Amino acid sequence: MGGEGTVDFREERHRLDPLDCLYVGPENPSVEFHSENLSNLAKCYLVSILVEGDIPRQLSPVMSQTVYG
Repeated sequence: MGGEGTVDFREERHRLDPLDCLYVGPENPSVEFHSENLSNLAKCYLVSILVEGDIPRQLSPVMSQTVYG
């Protein structure tokens, strides 16, 4: 499913393993995706949904823990 990557927003960098999810929130005007290893590119995608209220930034590594143990 691709290699490790990072997501940059608000001058912060967050490392993501394959299948990790990161909720960013609407207050971030710019989001950048990067691969850590050019020979094993990260495969990132963006999902946009409407939410009500203020939800803090959160990392969800549950998928990678389930698949890779």
